[in-house]
Amino acid sequence: MKSIKKIILILFIALLCVGCSHKGVNRNIAIISMDMNTLLDHLENVGIRIDDKIDVKPMNVGAVEGIRISVNDNYVYLYQLDLADQQTIKLVEEAKKTKLVKVSLNDINYDYHAIVNNNYLMLYESNDNLNDIIVAFTKFRATDY
Repeated sequence: MKSIKKIILILFIALLCVGCSHKGVNRNIAIISMDMNTLLDHLENVGIRIDDKIDVKPMNVGAVEGIRISVNDNYVYLYQLDLADQQTIKLVEEAKKTKLVKVSLNDINYDYHAIVNNNYLMLYESNDNLNDIIVAFTKFRATDY
């Protein structure tokens, strides 16, 4: 069942991509990719073992880039957000308040744990064995690199 939920989440995210102009996408991805790599480098530098990395399409709420990683046999989704987008601002406010993000696919709702760190969003199903990455993610500051 857990695998089905993960597949559904990936499909949901893929279906709800942000539409933007060709030039804007290329310019933004080049800048954002450097920052996502900085986040991943930070996690690995503080001892987080990342077993798997797969790019995922951005969500429909202003995410510019997304990646799914595997940590301690759990999937963790990391997104870099466009905080100029009003939908994204609403998502961030709700995620900060409830610590959850609701994902709906085929009229089935799923709740994912959510942590917001500036313009980054981390989603995960269960916090089993994820305390280290949760702490490392919340301590990450792109300006430190």
